[in-house]
Amino acid sequence: MYCLKYISTALLLLSSLAVKAVELPDWLAFSGFASVAAAKSDNDTPYYYTRNITDDWCFDCDTIVGLQADIFPTDWLHASAQLVKRPSDNFSDPDLEWAYISVEPIADLKIRAGRLRSPTFMYSQVVFVNQAYPWVRLPAEVYDTTGGFTRYDGIDGYYTWVLNDSLLLQVQPYAAFKTSIDDNEINNTYYDVDLKELYGLRLDLESDVWSVYLNYFEARLDITTVDDVPLEVNEFDVPIRFGKRTVPIDSKTWSYGLKYDWDDFTFVFEGTTSKDSYWGGYLSVLYHYDDWTPYVVYGKRTGGEEGSKEHSDSFSLGTRYDILPNLAAVAEWHYTKAKGDSRGSFTYPRGQEPDDRSANIFTLGLNYSFNL
Repeated sequence: MYCLKYISTALLLLSSLAVKAVELPDWLAFSGFASVAAAKSDNDTPYYYTRNITDDWCFDCDTIVGLQADIFPTDWLHASAQLVKRPSDNFSDPDLEWAYISVEPIADLKIRAGRLRSPTFMYSQVVFVNQAYPWVRLPAEVYDTTGGFTRYDGIDGYYTWVLNDSLLLQVQPYAAFKTSIDDNEINNTYYDVDLKELYGLRLDLESDVWSVYLNYFEARLDITTVDDVPLEVNEFDVPIRFGKRTVPIDSKTWSYGLKYDWDDFTFVFEGTTSKDSYWGGYLSVLYHYDDWTPYVVYGKRTGGEEGSKEHSDSFSLGTRYDILPNLAAVAEWHYTKAKGDSRGSFTYPRGQEPDDRSANIFTLGLNYSFNL
C-alpha cells in the first residue's frame, strides 16, 4: 500500500513535468502540488491534527496531492475547482476542496459562489500547498483550532481600495449555506459535520514590505461521531453504554496576523481565540540566504474555560532549501510540551490520556508545485 502511494505521487510529478511542454489556450489553466515527508516522534502519543505522528517512522502522514483547474471565459468571469488528497484521505478518495464561480461586475469587486476556502488565517487559501509556505507544517497552535474545517459552501465578496501608491485595503464579507462534511477527523475520531450557519468578515491591509489581517466569524454546527463511542461509564470507568455522540458548537472566533519583511529577514505572527476557548498563537523568524531559508517558530496555547484550561508550548528549528523554483526540501526539529492535563497539539482519542505530554518530532519533507 505504501508503495502505491509513493508511485502515485511520483506519477503526478512526472506527468506534470511532461505536460509543461503543452501550450494551453489563454482561457484555461492547470496547476498542481504534492508533498511527501518522513516523520518520527520520540513519544508514542499521536501528534498534530490529521497527521497523527508517533514514535514509528511515518512516510505517509504528511502526503498531500492536489490538482486545480481554472477557466477564464471572459475578463469578468472565472471558474475554479481544486481536488485534494489530504493527509487524512486515501488516494482512491480525494476531496473536492473548492469549486466556485467568480464574477467581477465592476473594477476591484469580485463575488464568488460555490464551495469556498474558509478565509480564517493568513495561509488558509494555501493550507494544503506546502510549497507556498516555509515550514514543514503550518503551526498547530493556530491551524488546528478549526478541527480541520477548511471550507464551506456559500458566497463571498472582495472589494479592494488602493489607498495610496504602496497601500491596499481589501474587505471580504462571507456567509455559508447549510453545509455537510463527512468523515472529518478530530483527534483520531471521525465526525460528520453539519454546518447550520456561518458568516464573517475579513480585513487585509498590505504595503510593499508588510501585511496585516483581521478576521471574525460566527458559526453554528453539530459534529456527530461516525462510529459508536462510549456515552456512559460505571464507577470503575468501564463503558456501559455506546452510541453516536453529537456535540453542538456555537463559535465566535477572532484571528489576526502580521507579516513583515526586513532586509533578508521575514517575521510572521498569528493569533486566534474563540468564545469560551483558549488563545493560540505563534511567532516565526525566517532568514533568506540564496536558496536557503532557515527558520525558528515559537508556539503557545493558554487560557480556556475553567476545567478545560490549555497550556502548551512548542519550538521548531528548521530550514528550507529551494532546489528549483517549484521544488523544495525541508528539514525540521520540533519540540512540544503540554502542561498539566492539557492536550496541546496531541491527537489521542478521548479518554486515552497519555503518560508523557512532551515530544521531539523530526521531519524531512519534499514539496512540489506546477502551473500551466
